[in-house]
Amino acid sequence: LHIFRTATDLRLETILSLLKLFGSSRSRKAVVPIIKKLAHENRNVRVWAVIALRQIGDLQAIAPLLDCLEDDDDLVKLETGIALGEIGDTRVIAALVARTISSAPNVQIALITLLKRYKETVDIELLLTLLKNQALDVRLTAAAILAQRGEELGLNVLRDA
Repeated sequence: LHIFRTATDLRLETILSLLKLFGSSRSRKAVVPIIKKLAHENRNVRVWAVIALRQIGDLQAIAPLLDCLEDDDDLVKLETGIALGEIGDTRVIAALVARTISSAPNVQIALITLLKRYKETVDIELLLTLLKNQALDVRLTAAAILAQRGEELGLNVLRDA
């Protein structure tokens, strides 16, 4: 771990191997150095950093992962959406909705996963906002949760879909 934190001249293969190792071992001590790899110039390093953070599941990775939703690479964004969906909580739902890219597929994946996990505690106002989301799957998930809670509006949206 010390070498991973301090060395600046590691070969790409070594960095990727260490990211895979830290992720599979779920080493919380590696979270901060892995977060630093999210800004690496190599796309594969960024992808594996996201995957490692998802595997570790530490909540301190959420804010840096939210920033990765803006990455130029589609695979990084997709893996980030999956990671946020797996390790996020209700605060992440609001953060995702607030982003201007809320119609991007990676954000939709995270939103739907989190909505299903926290369907009992998601704020009704937030669910009503999601009924206006551009993504049909997100709208239908929000409507289904509202309908399960006995909200007539959710039932109407599901009937009209």
